[in-house]
Amino acid sequence: TIYTASIKMMVLDRIISKCQSEGRKLLVYSQFTTMLDVVQDALDLVGTSYLRHDGSTALARRAYDINLFNSGHAPQSVYLLSTRAGALGI
Repeated sequence: TIYTASIKMMVLDRIISKCQSEGRKLLVYSQFTTMLDVVQDALDLVGTSYLRHDGSTALARRAYDINLFNSGHAPQSVYLLSTRAGALGI
């Protein structure tokens, strides 16, 4: 699977599992949106819900997702963020 093909993905899976079991949220940053695509595929594979923010995320969507995630009412416990989108609404 995608998790066993990469040590980084195996570690990420453990971190996500631990955070979810403790009721904590997790921010995953990457400079490369292609890496976020890989992480997104892995999360889809195991059924983990997430939010994603990159340069292609519409301004209104960004604000909504950030407020939802910070409110504590989001069903998503993982937020994928592009570091290159930092000046675009975070």
